[in-house]
Amino acid sequence: MPHRKMDYTTYGKDSDYYFPDGNICISAEKALFRVHRGVLARHSIAFRELFDVPQPTHGFDSFEGVTVVNLPDTLSEIRTLLKFVYGDIACCHRKYCSDFHSISFEKLENILRVSHKYDVKRFLEWGLEHLHQYPSTNDARQYGLITSVEWPQYKDPDFLVRLIKLTRLVDRRELDGQSALAYYEMCFVDWQAHDQGTFLQQLDPSTVS
Repeated sequence: MPHRKMDYTTYGKDSDYYFPDGNICISAEKALFRVHRGVLARHSIAFRELFDVPQPTHGFDSFEGVTVVNLPDTLSEIRTLLKFVYGDIACCHRKYCSDFHSISFEKLENILRVSHKYDVKRFLEWGLEHLHQYPSTNDARQYGLITSVEWPQYKDPDFLVRLIKLTRLVDRRELDGQSALAYYEMCFVDWQAHDQGTFLQQLDPSTVS
């Protein structure tokens, strides 16, 4: 069956990461990022291996003469990835936070998801350093006191589920304490105010993404 070409004329060009001399386009959520293969390959093992595989001369989508790679990630995730590969660790420190508490959990999720998926090792380690600063069973003498006063989000089952799934995704033994504490706090959620079945279903191993 012949490949059906995509029409990218209605897609928006990202204001920060659409370079006239870019030699590869990334498409995500109706947006285009025209970037450089060499920059991606330098930081990402996944992209390096993709570009090392000989590509057919036809059958790929293109826009303005450049091959387009369609990715299922969100705009936020792709921008997070590109902030790192074009700015490196020092730049990300300035853009994301001056200290640990100024980086939101949502940004940390994006960092860990995209760096794990595309095997960007330095960015992954940077994100893990921040995740390590979340309380664990090793730190908590009185779990309830720590999480209710300093970490009120530990009373939110949505946050707990997301934290557990994130520790599963990166699969690092040193995060077992953070995961265990999140499971512990799940036992004290006021389930009368929440749909327990929905949250427990999200914790099924087959739902981890």
